[in-house]
Amino acid sequence: MRFSNRIVNLMIVLSGCQMGIAQRPNTTMTLDVAPREISVHEPVYIALEVRNGGSSDLHLDLGANKEANFIVFVTDPNGRTTGPLRESSEGLSQIGKVTVSPSDTFRSKMLLSKLYPFMEEGAYSVEVRLDSSAFDASESSLAKQATSKVTLTVLPRSPQKLQKMAQELSEEAIQANSYVTRLQAISALAYMRDPVAVPYLKRVLQEGQQIQIEAAQGLARIENPEAIDALVAAETTTTNTELRGQLKIILRDLLNKVQESDTRAKIAAALQRS
Repeated sequence: MRFSNRIVNLMIVLSGCQMGIAQRPNTTMTLDVAPREISVHEPVYIALEVRNGGSSDLHLDLGANKEANFIVFVTDPNGRTTGPLRESSEGLSQIGKVTVSPSDTFRSKMLLSKLYPFMEEGAYSVEVRLDSSAFDASESSLAKQATSKVTLTVLPRSPQKLQKMAQELSEEAIQANSYVTRLQAISALAYMRDPVAVPYLKRVLQEGQQIQIEAAQGLARIENPEAIDALVAAETTTTNTELRGQLKIILRDLLNKVQESDTRAKIAAALQRS
């Protein structure tokens, strides 16, 4: 069965008479899923682009961390639909409000594979929309049109491709000057959920700045002996009090999940030592 790779974007064209906003005759919004073809465990994103063609500022609230107001429904190759899926707005987060000035273009991306793992090969139907709270009351009708439904094709796992991607993401997570860029890179790496990512997550856990907890959480998702060894070693050697506390929580959670007796004993011994 062949799947189309044609990219179908949702384009919302706002006219003054349609929306009752005369100053925005050429404003456009595009919601998309990128890339449209991935291998199992490869990161995939929601991409938003807004161009303000009007004469006044356009205000959007994308929710906590510029993610919580994206709503997703996924239908898998067997016809099972999961959703609505959305990022939690609880806990500490960055403000999601953005202002798009006249003639400016705003772009943002969200890690879709954080919400849904896409573990099975085949064709998925992905519907993405923005919650009505993303828009000012005067522009609430935009929310009804801020929807895109696309097909995502998931191909067999490619270890070589995943390794190359994991290496690139780990380097960006360690070396990027911007904290936001480092966080985006480690998030993509931490949600790969693939054993090939273990040495790269381990490196970020050892060398990263302000993103070590995300690396540890990524290792916990993989849950194989190599990943657990890395977590135990980090908990034993780190001098970062906050990181050690989070590692203890992660290891205690793993102790309740892992079935293999030697691995359980290793985790228990590490927790007892500390």
